[in-house]
Amino acid sequence: MLNKSLIKDNEIYIVFSLLTGIQLQYLFEDTMSKVIIIGSCSALSSIASRFRYSRLNKEQLNFIINNKKNNLKYILFGDFKIEKERKGLQYISYIDSFWSDILGAVKSNDKVIESYSVTGKDNAIFRVLSIFDSFFSPVSTLLIKKITNYNYGYSNPILSRKIKP
Repeated sequence: MLNKSLIKDNEIYIVFSLLTGIQLQYLFEDTMSKVIIIGSCSALSSIASRFRYSRLNKEQLNFIINNKKNNLKYILFGDFKIEKERKGLQYISYIDSFWSDILGAVKSNDKVIESYSVTGKDNAIFRVLSIFDSFFSPVSTLLIKKITNYNYGYSNPILSRKIKP
């Protein structure tokens, strides 16, 4: 449920764009308003630097973590659609809770807010493909995507790293 009084009492900017660190710096220099970056779990991937989209997400996440301003927030979202035919683990977020996740971020003292869960089943084949992908992506990512039903690349929770606060 959207609490309109919370939004009315706070000036909040929501950024859906993939801005670079320099662009984010320019955007945030003069504002004291709450700024919420809609981020992706791909920023957590250990292979994020090998993919343009994930690299930009990771750059945004690192910018927020390293920035001293407390009004900047990064919300980690997974896929909003569960791919039932996809095997292995995947990040999932729920569209029904999107706005309450945003409002939770506004109230939170944390700079990074996790608004996802990991779903699916881990098995030996998925683990082997994940190890293969960690060494040979992005080529292996394309192969896994095309010839298997397993999750792959930067959207694979097994290949994620913990956030350093």
